[in-house]
Amino acid sequence: MVRFCAQLGVGAEAEPLQRRLLEWARSAQVVDRVDMEFGADDGGYWNLLLEAADAVACWRQLRPLLGPARHLIVTCEGRRGWEDFLLLHHHDGGERCEDIGARLARPRSLRQAFRHARFRAAA
Repeated sequence: MVRFCAQLGVGAEAEPLQRRLLEWARSAQVVDRVDMEFGADDGGYWNLLLEAADAVACWRQLRPLLGPARHLIVTCEGRRGWEDFLLLHHHDGGERCEDIGARLARPRSLRQAFRHARFRAAA
């Protein structure tokens, strides 16, 4: 199970996207659990928290719903939970977002796992 967090600023501009994301999450077959959080830091925020068994399928469905939203960040857990989270979407186009398939894909053999570990160590 992989957890996602879509964090969006609050306000009238954000409400249509909040509704769209929540409606999708409640009906999407790739989403196993949905929660919401609200906070007051930095002018307020809304977190949509999702759990999905197939993280790649979840992201493929979620990504097209985002549009050009301002003040939106989407992250998901990495192989070690939130310790090595993936930044999937950031409203600032200058931020480098990651390829969920490449980061969460499981090696097909011990040889591939070893090659992957050596490549990461060299980077």
